[in-house]
Amino acid sequence: MNSSTSTDAYKILIVTLLVTFISILGIALPYPILAPLFSEFSDNALTQFYGFPPTILLAIALAVYPLGVLFGSSFIGALSDVFGRKSILTVSLCLAAIGYLFSAWAIYIEHYGLFVLARLLTGVCEGNMAVCRAIALDLHPQIDKTRSMSFINASIYSGYLLGPLLGGYLMQFGADIAFLFAGCTVLLAMTVVRVLMSNTESKCSFSWLQLRQKIYSTHSFGLLNDLSLRPFIIAYFLLGMGINSLYQYFPLWLVTDFSISSMQIGITTAVLTFSMVLSSLFFVPKFKVALGFKFGIPLSLFILSVLLISMGWFGYAFTFWFVFPITGVVIALVNGLIPVYFSEHFHQNAQGRLMGLLTATFCLANVVMAMLGGLVALIAPVFAINVGGLLVMCAAILYFYFIAAESKNK
Repeated sequence: MNSSTSTDAYKILIVTLLVTFISILGIALPYPILAPLFSEFSDNALTQFYGFPPTILLAIALAVYPLGVLFGSSFIGALSDVFGRKSILTVSLCLAAIGYLFSAWAIYIEHYGLFVLARLLTGVCEGNMAVCRAIALDLHPQIDKTRSMSFINASIYSGYLLGPLLGGYLMQFGADIAFLFAGCTVLLAMTVVRVLMSNTESKCSFSWLQLRQKIYSTHSFGLLNDLSLRPFIIAYFLLGMGINSLYQYFPLWLVTDFSISSMQIGITTAVLTFSMVLSSLFFVPKFKVALGFKFGIPLSLFILSVLLISMGWFGYAFTFWFVFPITGVVIALVNGLIPVYFSEHFHQNAQGRLMGLLTATFCLANVVMAMLGGLVALIAPVFAINVGGLLVMCAAILYFYFIAAESKNK
């Protein structure tokens, strides 16, 4: 590796980090808005759709977005292997911005059906996070995979740190304004891609028939034909359900049990994500060197499961200052180690396709947990998070067994 090659790699990584941050900022900005918007105390037509309980309408609104990401990530990452990262990012970001604009319009006219369709479109296009992860992994060996993935995760968490704070602030001007602002941030990300990102376009041209065949042949779920990969994906699915139980239902839990505002949800989310940022930047690579995958992954999953199971045992102040920061550190460990493990141990697969499978699996877990959690939340929102903790415990046991068995076979 010469210095110029290393310099070029870091330039690409910096641009990718910027795009990731801006895009995630737009994704996270509406985060503290949905729970108050669909609260049973909210008086708008969105909560009165065909007489469904507001909690169920919220569950559907939460589920349809990751359902779109599930569909989009299953082929967007794979297509970037064929047509180039820059082209796929540009198109997907443009369409995602359109989805946000339609979401803002749907809220303005209080049309629940249009809002759900707009969220679905936005989700499909934002399966492009698999592309950003693939770019980071492409930079190996100039940049270590764990290090580049930690930077990507820190950029993602930074977006989730600032986005909810902006969303909570903009809520005072109206939920539609917040979604409009989110669309503008995604358009900014698209501009950064077009102006600053290196051109990695595929030189091949395809007819529509060939394009359809390419999508089919590179579909990320096709990797499940690999029997050695499938058990790890099952465990990752359980993990995804557990993490998403927290992401989806802690705002509703805080609103229901502690009557906190959108701004307070944003601040609480900031505490969680700030600890993720610090952990990704300074702790994840050292943790991986110290414990490796064999012990590092199961240990971090076990700690995470205990934290989720214990949610609701403490008051808001203790949860805010202690439980959420520790949870953020552990989630950063999990998200920093597992994608790198998949990249290194299943390196025979194209990185875009493999990262697309992880993203799609996580989003499928998001959809399932949104619906399952919605039913459990009818009893108490915090119970949905507790159930997620039990699922993470199952994932911890499976990963320990799988990784230990793989080590013995080597």
